[in-house]
Amino acid sequence: MNALHRHIDRLLQAHDCVVVPGFGGFITHYVEADVDNADPQESVLYPPLRTVRFNQSLTDDDGLLVHAYMTAHDTTYIAALQQMQLDLAQLLRALATEGSCPIDNIGVLRQDLSGRITLEADEAGIPTPALYGMGSLTLQPIDSLLHQRQLQQAVQQTTLLPIVPADEPQRAADQEDQRPQCAADQEGRRPRRWMDVACAAAAAIILFCLITYPTLRQPAPAEDTIIAGSNAVGAGFIPAQS
Repeated sequence: MNALHRHIDRLLQAHDCVVVPGFGGFITHYVEADVDNADPQESVLYPPLRTVRFNQSLTDDDGLLVHAYMTAHDTTYIAALQQMQLDLAQLLRALATEGSCPIDNIGVLRQDLSGRITLEADEAGIPTPALYGMGSLTLQPIDSLLHQRQLQQAVQQTTLLPIVPADEPQRAADQEDQRPQCAADQEGRRPRRWMDVACAAAAAIILFCLITYPTLRQPAPAEDTIIAGSNAVGAGFIPAQS
């Protein structure tokens, strides 16, 4: 960006019009804040800004641009005017050869075949100290915000259950059957086993008693009786004396 572009940019921040002698004038235009309601779900609030328009018919020197050259270069009026004309010639050469010339923070100058010069201004506008920090805002209707809040509350209160395949319950039951018995089940079956052992022992004792009791009640052996009888007969027999 040459010196001419820089001076135009700085002057437009504090003035509403800057004229380039023999070329045209740059005029600022204030655009108020606007709301775009094209989308029913949300609206866009655009802040106020200052944009620039170019008027090729304003060619009379008002002295503002030349004075800026004098102050910046600390030179005389004649020297400042000559430097301004050199920078303007460079700008006209760029428009003639390329058909356009961008100016930072302002826009793009374009020249058609008939020699008419127009300005395509930047959509963001020119830098303005009073409007610094302002950007577009996205706004949502209150009804839409309330609906979104209700949906969020409904989602938070909803219990999500896992999706179980059709064969998953049967598979879980089979795994439960194949699972080894836990210690609690084994502890619950121990008293029953001891009771079975005690009952079996008692039945064995009773059976043993039933078998051995008739044997204990049988009479003495016959040998003792015969011996006792022979003794009695022998005791009562007196042999005849000769």
